[in-house]
Amino acid sequence: MHDEFNPAEVNEQIELGRILREAREKCGCTQEEFAKILGASTNTLAQWERGTLKASGANKRKIRHIQSITKNTRVLEVIQNVRMRDDGKPATAALLAMLLGLIEYSG
Repeated sequence: MHDEFNPAEVNEQIELGRILREAREKCGCTQEEFAKILGASTNTLAQWERGTLKASGANKRKIRHIQSITKNTRVLEVIQNVRMRDDGKPATAALLAMLLGLIEYSG
């Protein structure tokens, strides 16, 4: 599918996919959980991670925001601590969705 992109876009999509996969793995989320947080289907997330589907402007922003969230070591510690609780998966998803919403809202 890379033939649909120009060479610069191929590299950008591969890089966004790497960023997205790393962020998801840092949070300990499955593709299904992370897709829900981003408001995408699991299939779409998998294609973004592989770099075979072009993320739109809004989705690229979400991916970059998720990257900034997971680069912050203190925030990542909180995410990991929430993940370790009994209700960790839903709470982690809610926390990430809230953080993403705050970043999107604040611009």
